[in-house]
Amino acid sequence: NWILNTHYEFIEKRYGGWKFGLKRSEDDKIGLAVNNSVVYFNNKGFHSVTAYLNAANNARLRKSVEGTGDQAKYGITTYSHPIRQSSSQVTGQSLLQHISDYSLALLMLTVATFVPTSTIVYLIQERTNEEKLVQRTFGVGPFTYWTASLIWDSLISLIFIALSSVIIQLFQVRSYTERSNFSASLLLMFVFCMTSNAFIYLAEKGFKEPSMGQIILLTSFIFIGLIFLVLMLLMFMFWWIKPLQDAKKIMEVIFLIFPPYALGGGFLNLAKNQIDADLFKEFTD
Repeated sequence: NWILNTHYEFIEKRYGGWKFGLKRSEDDKIGLAVNNSVVYFNNKGFHSVTAYLNAANNARLRKSVEGTGDQAKYGITTYSHPIRQSSSQVTGQSLLQHISDYSLALLMLTVATFVPTSTIVYLIQERTNEEKLVQRTFGVGPFTYWTASLIWDSLISLIFIALSSVIIQLFQVRSYTERSNFSASLLLMFVFCMTSNAFIYLAEKGFKEPSMGQIILLTSFIFIGLIFLVLMLLMFMFWWIKPLQDAKKIMEVIFLIFPPYALGGGFLNLAKNQIDADLFKEFTD
């Protein structure tokens, strides 16, 4: 039992062991030898079962030729070429890393949400103070107003994205900086800001207090993204259930109508693709 009891003390240091001298039970019907042995192996070491089983057989062979000369001349040579992992095995192996990327995606979603939701403060003040009436009085038409608003919102979004790009590059997270992932991340944030601004312009008419409107929309954006992303994570954890994965594919399309999920889901897809690329590169070289 020592091998099993000390397993956690030798993780990634010991991948197997042996136990000799097991006696055959009296009711044995299959004709085992009088003295038997057990080979333990950790299947996370791809060569462990072959290596430890071959070592046990070599020990038995050299024991059987004891007294006939140099025992080191007798031995069994074994070649091992483990089967490459399948897509499902890689998916299961990358689950922990996938969960860590969920936390990072949620953090980036929370930060990005502050930009569009802060716009509602000025929109509510503009409506309650009747500033639009003043603008119409001085000849500002709808086309001029909405064009100026679009340009202003785009500039604010671009400033935020510029600062975010610097931070992402400083931390060098491979999921968001490797190859074309960096430009895809910036595009995701820009589209999120613009689509969220469109929603903010519609929602601002339901509030009279600027601070209340900002708090409600901010928490709503965060919770919508959090709930949907956690739901997708739970469905991903049962990746071997085909009906559940089919439902997951449909829900991923439906949930895209919510900008918070679209942003968080986009970040997760980038992270998942990078994980798959790294793992398949490791096991296919």
